[in-house]
Amino acid sequence: MSENSIITELPPEQQELIPVYREKWRKIALSTERVDEEKATEAIKAAYQWLNREEPLIEFFDSPYIAFKEINEIGADSLYFSILSDLCGIH
Repeated sequence: MSENSIITELPPEQQELIPVYREKWRKIALSTERVDEEKATEAIKAAYQWLNREEPLIEFFDSPYIAFKEINEIGADSLYFSILSDLCGIH
């Protein structure tokens, strides 16, 4: 298979594993356990390095509500532009 090939079919063994992986990622998505900040920071930095982008400011909050309050304090438009500029290389 070439590097740019699109997978259009899965073998039966892989199809049988779809529910297993779906459940695995559902549990991860719905987890209320605290994130490992060190591992998350390392992963984010590695992704930005791989993309040849400047590392972003990484902040962790105790809850989505507190993160939402912080976004409102700095201004959602400012945050949106900051994220967009980081992703698109606009400065």
